[in-house]
Amino acid sequence: MRGFATAVCVFFFFSTLPLITVLGTKAYWGLLPFSMGGVALFWVAVRRNGRDRQILEILEICPERTRLSRHQARKEDQLWEAPTYWTQLSLYKSEGPVPDYVTLKNQSREVEIGAFLSQEERIELHKDLRAALSRHRS
Repeated sequence: MRGFATAVCVFFFFSTLPLITVLGTKAYWGLLPFSMGGVALFWVAVRRNGRDRQILEILEICPERTRLSRHQARKEDQLWEAPTYWTQLSLYKSEGPVPDYVTLKNQSREVEIGAFLSQEERIELHKDLRAALSRHRS
């Protein structure tokens, strides 16, 4: 939140800086609403971007079924499930859209998991999922 406030203040400063040249004139009052409108639009855009980037993935691994549900802002929820015994876990080192791309696959469909994580976190996720799947299969 601190970075957000700093960004809005910096944007406010630089958008009102040109108004100093017309300070004390009628032109100032004509230009001020546009400057403040720009600050308001910047604030709204940054807040909306933060909300749109929120992704929630819920992975449930049971002995019988593995289920992944993904919730994203302004998008329909996505659901993938497969029998745990047949669930395949893959780690694509360089073939995916990002390095260390992690996927789950059933007989017909392959889905990504943890796309919003850093490269190191995806590697750790792969290790944890491999252990969890093997534990539930036996």
